[in-house]
Amino acid sequence: MGPRIGVIGARDISPRWRFPLLVLGVVSLASGVLGGLLRVGFGWLPAPGAAPALHGALMVSGFFGTVISLERAVALGRGWAYGAPLACGLGGLALLGAPPRFAYALLTLGAGVLVLANASIMRRQASLESATLAAGATCWLVGSAVLLAGQPMASAVPWWIAFFVLTIGAERLELSRYAPRPPAARKAFVAIASAIPLAAGFALFSAAAWRVQGAALFALAGLSVFATGWAIKFILITRAAYNQGFALPHTPIRGSGIPGPAVKPGWTSP
Repeated sequence: MGPRIGVIGARDISPRWRFPLLVLGVVSLASGVLGGLLRVGFGWLPAPGAAPALHGALMVSGFFGTVISLERAVALGRGWAYGAPLACGLGGLALLGAPPRFAYALLTLGAGVLVLANASIMRRQASLESATLAAGATCWLVGSAVLLAGQPMASAVPWWIAFFVLTIGAERLELSRYAPRPPAARKAFVAIASAIPLAAGFALFSAAAWRVQGAALFALAGLSVFATGWAIKFILITRAAYNQGFALPHTPIRGSGIPGPAVKPGWTSP
């Protein structure tokens, strides 16, 4: 979970009121999984009648939308931000019995509140990670709005993919922010992350855009492998330094560092 931006108090809600929001997401998860199993031939399993047809919306917006927006609301620490998981959780329930248009309206509302929550976080803590999370939430909002406008579910899929990829990429980026990053890797991340929602937009008009988005996803996967190797190298260097008795007030980069007082020398600054 990202760093906490708000404070626990009158503007936040008690942790015990967060649990029911999570339960709403779990209902969508269970219904979506059962619906998916029915789609692949497990016809003997019990599942709500609409679950097989709305499997994607249940999983993406009803479940993941609820838990991701709940995490962001907790990080922000503002009561209004919990409107996102509430709307998404209720929207997931509505998918199982209410008219789909009503359910899509709730899911679109939840996505919109998440966009506002991410924008609030960006104002307080501007970073590439926050911007990527906001971009992912915006893609989810567009995908939900596409369904609300009456378009087929396939039209929302590229936006859902962008939502997942940008959210996961931002979280991984956030976890590695204390490790040294090659400048070229940051630029490559920005370029690839920008291509994913652009390809989703073009997919509404041309099937060839799916190939562009696929290529961007492949490139992002390669960049993730490179970043993982870089982080492992950084961790190994740090561990080796401490094992040898070096106190490093500054992060060692490419075998360089600054020794602390009363420790053996050997790590010199660049």
